[in-house]
Amino acid sequence: MSNIYKDFFREVKCFIVELGIDGNKVAGCSEEEINQIEQEYGKLPLAYKEYLAEIGKKFSV
Repeated sequence: MSNIYKDFFREVKCFIVELGIDGNKVAGCSEEEINQIEQEYGKLPLAYKEYLAEIGKKFSV
């Protein structure tokens, strides 16, 4: 089964770069960082985990 959230946030990241924002200014969290967040706050929704993985760590213009 396809993960539509992963696909969606990858497209968002590509769109951000197409807008002219430097791709190095957009970064996601590592799996380890996401696991640490879940340990502290509990299980996260899949959509939010995919957001964190693609653009949730750093997004500056």
